[in-house]
Amino acid sequence: MEKPGRLVAIDIAGSVRWEVELRNQNRPLKPALYAQHLAVGLDGRVYCGGCQIQFGGSSPAVFAVADGKISWIAEPQGYPSKRGQFCGGVALYERDGAVREVYASTTHLRITNGEGGGLYALDPGTGRTLAEFTGGIGGMTAPVVDAAGTVYVGIRGKHPFGRTPAVNGRVFAWTRGGGSKFRPVWEFDADGQLDWAAPAIGAKGSLYFGSTAPVSPILQVQFFKRGEDPKASPKFYGIFE
Repeated sequence: MEKPGRLVAIDIAGSVRWEVELRNQNRPLKPALYAQHLAVGLDGRVYCGGCQIQFGGSSPAVFAVADGKISWIAEPQGYPSKRGQFCGGVALYERDGAVREVYASTTHLRITNGEGGGLYALDPGTGRTLAEFTGGIGGMTAPVVDAAGTVYVGIRGKHPFGRTPAVNGRVFAWTRGGGSKFRPVWEFDADGQLDWAAPAIGAKGSLYFGSTAPVSPILQVQFFKRGEDPKASPKFYGIFE
């Protein structure tokens, strides 16, 4: 049985307030949970994005913890997942002093070229899926949400393989209209992939993100001679209203 992760709350004096072993008690064999991304809401809950592992297989998981107890666990792509392996990030939409929605993305191993990433809007009280987007090649980056509720997220694109050309990543801006789908605001085609390259919101509604250089899925580690140009050309973007 896999050793589970632990979530620990420490006060500003360095004392442990509480800690919790991360296991999914809703499953018969209680798979181990791991928290890779954290967001703390105005309601005091810690919203975690990560994965759950059993028998060597990994599936995305999102869960909420309050006062040292797991409140709910969401499996946005099912369990076991056949699409993604772990959560790409979490973001909270807060309004009028309360968490209104939790946004979580899913992704998969960097070498994978198939579909697998998705964006999900979850109910902060129950973890129920309110809206989702799935499709496209590669995993999703971590999402960010602005004060108006617009969600920004990127999808990786396709790595080049042999004679197959690369497919660039894209950044999307979406809003929620109360239905089960996201409504598009705009999208932007990056020059390169978006491997775990999360966007960031700046002043006056500006958005920043960086691309990553295309790599071969079979050449994850490459060596270069001193002074050799690796021909990597990541780019940094700023989008302003």
